[in-house]
Amino acid sequence: MNNNEMLDVPQVGSQDVVAEEESVLSRQNELREDNADLRASALWWKTLYEEAQRRYMDLEKTLPVRIDDRVEIGFPVRTSTAARPPRVAAPTRAL
Repeated sequence: MNNNEMLDVPQVGSQDVVAEEESVLSRQNELREDNADLRASALWWKTLYEEAQRRYMDLEKTLPVRIDDRVEIGFPVRTSTAARPPRVAAPTRAL
């Protein structure tokens, strides 16, 4: 192999390798910290969810009327504008 062929091959210095390894290690440490934070967050949300479930069950036991037995109460709907009569040419049909 002569010198002309050697020019096409990129030279890798030991400083480049060390810098790349440090960068990879730094990124891995960041990912470990992120994973630890995510795990802690997941555990906190799980605890919160379980507490909400427990409170719901306690509340459901103390309610005198079951939710299925509720009576629906309808309220009249009031509009802020008066209803306009239908236009003469507009086709209408019974509901």
